[in-house]
Amino acid sequence: ECTTLWSIWPIRAPDFVQEAGLDINAKGTVNVENKVTNTIPNVPGAHIIGDACRVPFGQAGLPKAGEFAWKMGVSVADAISGKTNPADRKGNCAAEAGFGKGF
Repeated sequence: ECTTLWSIWPIRAPDFVQEAGLDINAKGTVNVENKVTNTIPNVPGAHIIGDACRVPFGQAGLPKAGEFAWKMGVSVADAISGKTNPADRKGNCAAEAGFGKGF
């Protein structure tokens, strides 16, 4: 028995992204073209971050957690401002075990 149940599922791009005519993958997110700048394939000058995208990182992609979205935002801001810093993709996601399985 529990008094509170909290869930966020599914993690996917919001409706306005899904309806924008972008190439949406089977998980409902947009694959990024460049994992440092999070550019959207075939959309010059456009970037996507957070739960709306899939960043190639190992077999499962970068986990969906706020600390990764924050770092994506920093990388995108650097790219827009002309800086060429390597992307920081280090972090922990306690609920993400990879391959669609949690703990």
